[in-house]
Amino acid sequence: MTLHDWLTVALSGLAPEVAARLRTEYLGHAQDMLEAGEPVGAVLGALGDPARLNAELRERYLTEFEAKVLAARSRAWSARAVRVPLLMGVLGALAVSVLNPAVGAWALLLPLLGLGGSGWLWWLARRLPPERLALRGSSALVFVNAVMLAAVQGVNSSRPELILPLFVGTAALVFAWWEYGLNGQLHAKLGR
Repeated sequence: MTLHDWLTVALSGLAPEVAARLRTEYLGHAQDMLEAGEPVGAVLGALGDPARLNAELRERYLTEFEAKVLAARSRAWSARAVRVPLLMGVLGALAVSVLNPAVGAWALLLPLLGLGGSGWLWWLARRLPPERLALRGSSALVFVNAVMLAAVQGVNSSRPELILPLFVGTAALVFAWWEYGLNGQLHAKLGR
């Protein structure tokens, strides 16, 4: 096995930026050992098993697939997304008020939730770098929209004081599962 073959196996499937950086590091170590007079076989032995190293690197760094997911989410996120919850709240309040006039003051909760959700998304968009915004922003937008839909259902029910907390709580649990379960690995890898 040549050093080139070893690097190909060890770095396969990693995000291109990560693979390029690690390739430079491993080549530097190998060049230092070769200049010190070590034979190629000893250098490869010192670098270790490339397949095992590849598995470790895939757990620690972004893979090619994960980089594509982040890029797609970054392209999908837009500053206009911040306005979506507020628009949903206003439209939801109008629809609920027209379709069910008995709702009364509960309909005012929808624009207030929308305003709060828009404010949270705006704060995230101003605070987070693009790759983190791609994760947190999309999750937050899904959460706020789920809360808005749950609130419309709760406000439109016969007992909003009971139904509304149940629906919003369910949306919060789904958000926590998504954010810390599925996105948790990507957050950990971006932290390195």
